[in-house]
Amino acid sequence: MCGAAVETVARSIVHKKIAEQRESKSDLLKSVAVAQEMTEEEIVAQEAAMKNRRRVYHGQGEDTASGVDWDDYQRGRVQSKSSWKIWVSGFLALVLIGACGAYYLATQKSPDQLGATDLAAKKMLEGYLETEAPAVPQDEEEVTNLVDRYELFDIKEIEKAVKGFLNAESVEAKKVFVRQPERVAALMDHHYSRGEYVPEKFESLEGSRVSYYDNLALLTVQTGDFLNNGMTVERVEKDGKVEYRVDWESWVGYSEMTPEEMRSKKPIEPFLIRATVGKGDYYNFGFSDDKVWSSYRIKLGDDGYEFLGYVRRGSELDKKLLPIRQQNLEGKIIIKVAYPPQARAKDQVEIVEIVSEKSWVIYQLADKNDE
Repeated sequence: MCGAAVETVARSIVHKKIAEQRESKSDLLKSVAVAQEMTEEEIVAQEAAMKNRRRVYHGQGEDTASGVDWDDYQRGRVQSKSSWKIWVSGFLALVLIGACGAYYLATQKSPDQLGATDLAAKKMLEGYLETEAPAVPQDEEEVTNLVDRYELFDIKEIEKAVKGFLNAESVEAKKVFVRQPERVAALMDHHYSRGEYVPEKFESLEGSRVSYYDNLALLTVQTGDFLNNGMTVERVEKDGKVEYRVDWESWVGYSEMTPEEMRSKKPIEPFLIRATVGKGDYYNFGFSDDKVWSSYRIKLGDDGYEFLGYVRRGSELDKKLLPIRQQNLEGKIIIKVAYPPQARAKDQVEIVEIVSEKSWVIYQLADKNDE
């Protein structure tokens, strides 16, 4: 409870600082508060969070799914809350006052006098100040540039493109809405030849939660199965006309081979896969020497089938993947892998190239094609 109170104090201080910052900025800055540019790392984190969201049905919660009437449930919940809300609020107020006093006393002590509780409270507050305070442009020119770039994106036109893409009744109809169709069309034919094509269907688009990176917009889209998913849309300007194209490859997580094809064919020629890569700790067969190889877990496919990937320890590839090992992270990246000649194991491959170490979107291709 003390931790929760300190957290409340920390948030209050942060909110006060943010309010002071906002009051000192011009009206122009206020108009772009939702248009702050995301870094590639933030985009990756947001995509992962979107992909892992729970299924939510409109007008239905967990209780309605079990047969409870929604209106009766809400009325009962309001009545139960009102019966204990007052005494709980009073109790929390007393705890908050005590926590404020404790924190004030802790901040007056020298570093060598701080106990474990004092240090935890201090660290918590410092963490909020570092992570929750928004990045504020430093001058009016920077703010103006941000407004100009943000206004290039038309959310209504983006929604039309997304809706056309998701509702397309055939692969050919879908190709009209994809990014870089001259290259991607053949990949789509290959991908959908593996099984029956079924349109995802459009349900909704959260227009207030659009972020962008360069000429790409990152969206939260709800499909016909009521699942929320991340989608990347490119703004393409050609011959004075602006179009919005969906990045189909990252949407489906396209790989040149399925897990089943990999295991059966075990190709020694490198092939591209979009995968979620994490730290591994298994060494066997052709990759048994952990002094020569670094091990990584590779998940791909709708079922998250897991392979083991290896890179030569200390190589440039290993250095690029080192943060995954050091921080025990998982990252969505694009890589090329190959089986060793006469491979004994079906699920052990060598990572031979990193195509994109940031996300499943190949950013640089857009720049080349737009020139």
